[in-house]
Amino acid sequence: RHDHYVRLLNGHRPYWWQFESAEWNADEVLSQVPQTCETGPGSPSGHCMISAAVWYLLADAAADAAAATLPKPLHWISWLVFWILLTLVAVSRVFIATHFPHQVVLGSAIGVLIAKAFLSKSFRRLADSKSAMRHIAVACGCVAIAFGSFFILSTLGLDPSTSVKLAMKHCASREWVHLNTT
Repeated sequence: RHDHYVRLLNGHRPYWWQFESAEWNADEVLSQVPQTCETGPGSPSGHCMISAAVWYLLADAAADAAAATLPKPLHWISWLVFWILLTLVAVSRVFIATHFPHQVVLGSAIGVLIAKAFLSKSFRRLADSKSAMRHIAVACGCVAIAFGSFFILSTLGLDPSTSVKLAMKHCASREWVHLNTT
């Protein structure tokens, strides 16, 4: 049971999983490009999460603007563009062996949830607040989440830098590994 949580918090990337897993056929090796060798855990996909969150907000704003200016049959265009762009990002992440498909789906889903939270009335009340203390509390909460994640990983017996070590070990070229992508 503990192992399931470890896998969730410490998702492998295809380019190192192929060497670490007994399930992979050793005769087949995934191609790598400089963008492949990211150093953070693979789950969920951060690229898909950020893309989904930002593009969802843009699509929502564009749909609202379209509702005021375009005929009703054209309101869906912003959402079509949203899904096309998000699909392209997800496919590219899988294609360059940086993520497994379930990781890009999870990242996309979390990104949409984040965008929906930003559009919620509760968040708008918080954002409209003139109270500096409320904004400072939110910033401190974000920092606490970062430190808390590190603490939880350490408490579970996981090395938070494992993904960096795996990237250094299995990337085709050490020059492709950049710690700023962690």
